[in-house]
Amino acid sequence: MEAPVWSRLEDAKEKLEYADGQLSELDSLTSQLVGPMPTSRQRQDVSRVYLGWLVFARQVSVSIHEAWRAAGSPAEFGSWWADLARDPTHAFFRDARNAGLKGASNIIVMQSILDERTSALAYWTFAGGPHNGDPLVARCQLYTDWLYYSVWSPAAERLFEWTLPERQNSPADCAF
Repeated sequence: MEAPVWSRLEDAKEKLEYADGQLSELDSLTSQLVGPMPTSRQRQDVSRVYLGWLVFARQVSVSIHEAWRAAGSPAEFGSWWADLARDPTHAFFRDARNAGLKGASNIIVMQSILDERTSALAYWTFAGGPHNGDPLVARCQLYTDWLYYSVWSPAAERLFEWTLPERQNSPADCAF
């Protein structure tokens, strides 16, 4: 039996929480840089956690798509969903995830700001695309927030009527 709609939406929300956890770890890793060049270990750790965040962020959309299919693919939701898929930032992170999983090591880079009055300041940025040069953690946080407020929440609202039977038959503490 295929998983019900609400279960798929709950799975998407759980993936958002995982992505948020990865983002906290990424913030911690990138705030510990002490020089203008990362060590090999720092590069590996930042790349690993960023890729984990990309995977969880992508799984949000996969689970919502599965919820839509479990609801019988209502046309109105499908049109809204197709419009979201064309969002340039959404496409950027989908492509970055695919590149990262294929082993592309240059999807993020370290930038340095050299100031003679202080020591060098280093930070991680995107290596290309529409967010080239943007700080990594800040852009990822904006996208995570977008996934919650512009994707998951509206999806749950648009699929609400298909979730009712499942939620009405759930134990009281699991229904909402």
